[in-house]
Amino acid sequence: MGETLAPVQKRTMNVKEAAEYIGVSPTNFRMNIAPSITPVRVSPGRIVYLLQDLDAYLDRLSGKTVQASGPTGWEQFT
Repeated sequence: MGETLAPVQKRTMNVKEAAEYIGVSPTNFRMNIAPSITPVRVSPGRIVYLLQDLDAYLDRLSGKTVQASGPTGWEQFT
């Protein structure tokens, strides 16, 4: 029997997807939101945005404080 794989969770979104995720038009995203988020150039002419950066933008916009992650346990090896 074949195995069913879990769907791959996307880590990046193009402008259209990112705009939809935020809830604005692609034009609004390009003009007002994209300048405050670091783009990732995955190839010439292909720019995407990290999902975690979009989430952080929404957190800042809503006034939520983003907490730094705590110790991982690996500090003793550095």
